[in-house]
Amino acid sequence: MSSIKLTADSGGGTVEFKAPPTTTSNAAKVITLSQNPGMITQVVQSSDTTSTGSFSLTTAGTYYDHTLMTVAITPASASNKILISCLGMGEGSEDDHKIRWRIKRAISGGATTYIQGTASGSRIPVISTISTSYHGDDNLTTPSTFGLSNYLDSPSTTSAITYTVQMESSSSSETWYYNSSKADNDEDYSERGISYITVMEVAG
Repeated sequence: MSSIKLTADSGGGTVEFKAPPTTTSNAAKVITLSQNPGMITQVVQSSDTTSTGSFSLTTAGTYYDHTLMTVAITPASASNKILISCLGMGEGSEDDHKIRWRIKRAISGGATTYIQGTASGSRIPVISTISTSYHGDDNLTTPSTFGLSNYLDSPSTTSAITYTVQMESSSSSETWYYNSSKADNDEDYSERGISYITVMEVAG
């Protein structure tokens, strides 16, 4: 019976893989190594700690891709799940509470769907609105944040999946300034931050 033995460098014992017992059949023998449910099998992150800039949310009710917050992952098994976390920092050209966001899920060779609430009548489906740090006449130097913590997605595929944060505004003249305030003055009251999205494959 053939086997493969792995020995730990620190003398912590061995792990041995043995082929199934010999039979009269010439069929190939397959050994399947299983993973414990809940194990994190891979982690992918898209993070930007230096870039600043902006993009327009031109049409009210229309979602636009966030310039920095997109990441791709290819699951090893269709039964595995994807754990998603993200954080966006920045400031809108108008009141931040007018801005809503969601996550686009694009499967290679398949459908594009969205992680968001349920549409109903004229209600806009979102994950949430922007958490406004200050509501009033100061929309130049008061950046806000939005984010998602440990959302478990079940895409049921082994094709590449691209997750992209999308933003939308109830105003037709909104601009999102990312990783900085709108003014971005060289002053101690004009903060700069980061935006990122992290996805982790979880064994099913």
